[in-house]
Amino acid sequence: MPAAPVPPAQSGAADGAPHPGFEPVLPGREASWTYRGQITPANRLIRVDMDIVESGTDARGPYAVADASLWGDDMCV
Repeated sequence: MPAAPVPPAQSGAADGAPHPGFEPVLPGREASWTYRGQITPANRLIRVDMDIVESGTDARGPYAVADASLWGDDMCV
């Protein structure tokens, strides 16, 4: 199993930022979320798998860009 990347907030990338926080979309970047099903109360396990594909620092501070998938039990939706 490959090692999981360390999220930027835990890696120290936000150290020194006066008010670090999470913004779901970087300004000037397009975001989309599509899925082929739904999550219902019958699902016992819900998870999001995320691969960080880019990280860096810009004028606003540190950032990360990721590809993600939503799972309900053992089905990718």
